[in-house]
Amino acid sequence: MEDGRGYYKEGCRQMSGAAVTTMAEGLMSGLSGRVSYNEPMSEHTYLRIGGGAAVYFEPEGLNSLTQFIRRARKGGVPYLVLGGGSNVLFGDGGFEGVVISTKGFRSIETQTTDKGLFIRAGAGVSLAQVVMAAQREAGQGIEGLAGIPGTLGGAVFGNAGSFGAEIKDVVVAVTIVSVDGQVKVLRTGDGQPDSLKFAYRRSGIADNSVIVSVDMRLPFGDADLIAAKAHECVTKKRQTQPISLHSAGCVFKNPVGGYAGELIEHAGCKGLICGGIEVSTVHANFFINRGGGTAADYLSLMERVKAMVQAKFDVGLAPEIRIIGDMA
Repeated sequence: MEDGRGYYKEGCRQMSGAAVTTMAEGLMSGLSGRVSYNEPMSEHTYLRIGGGAAVYFEPEGLNSLTQFIRRARKGGVPYLVLGGGSNVLFGDGGFEGVVISTKGFRSIETQTTDKGLFIRAGAGVSLAQVVMAAQREAGQGIEGLAGIPGTLGGAVFGNAGSFGAEIKDVVVAVTIVSVDGQVKVLRTGDGQPDSLKFAYRRSGIADNSVIVSVDMRLPFGDADLIAAKAHECVTKKRQTQPISLHSAGCVFKNPVGGYAGELIEHAGCKGLICGGIEVSTVHANFFINRGGGTAADYLSLMERVKAMVQAKFDVGLAPEIRIIGDMA
């Protein structure tokens, strides 16, 4: 749903938080995993912003996940999927639904084949772990992703990319639980209706499908060169991005033929502050929570930056960050 300013807000009000909580108690019956109520989303996001989710669920195993999805669909209970909490802004008013965390899916295995290195990893594995696993086995192709925060599932869903590499370059299949609670395997390049449709910061996977695991295949390369490239990429990120501070990563998508960060900087936005949120003085496409920042602050700063870029360059910036829940 568009909020009138061009932002997609997931999980707009469909029922009250109390109603969700009451229904969820029945939905969770017999399922394994961690369940909590009115869970502060500020504790699960890199920005450290966000009100309470009516229900927070970390399923333990595929069966509990599929059963919950089927029950939620039947009961009309709204839910959304959360990985590592990067690239996401939860509203100050929270989310009146169920937040499903993929943290429980953390397995990772590697296999050497005559076609290269095969990696199968759970959606809850950090992207950093996958990059390191590839590096240990001399698999090349994703060293440019070194230093990107978040989970593998989130990286695949948003087709994470950096320094000329994108996660789509090595993905061959993704196992998901679809919105109807069915386990499906989506493959790259097979031309079928369920095939993956990667594009810039998109995978084509439906919003409320849950990525469970990812199969990747990487060609072999020189282990020392791969390690050197990964180290170089992390070093550059530390020099050019505020990775040690509370941010959600890039705020806006790069427009065609340009870079959002450069446009924002040249529009004079570096260092702008709204409440507790600041446009980074290191990289202008990162907004920093300086302490006590709110979602309202963040959205206000986005509006101001968009307007300044539009006025100077006649370029409309589109958000890369996911904006979720009640902004009130």
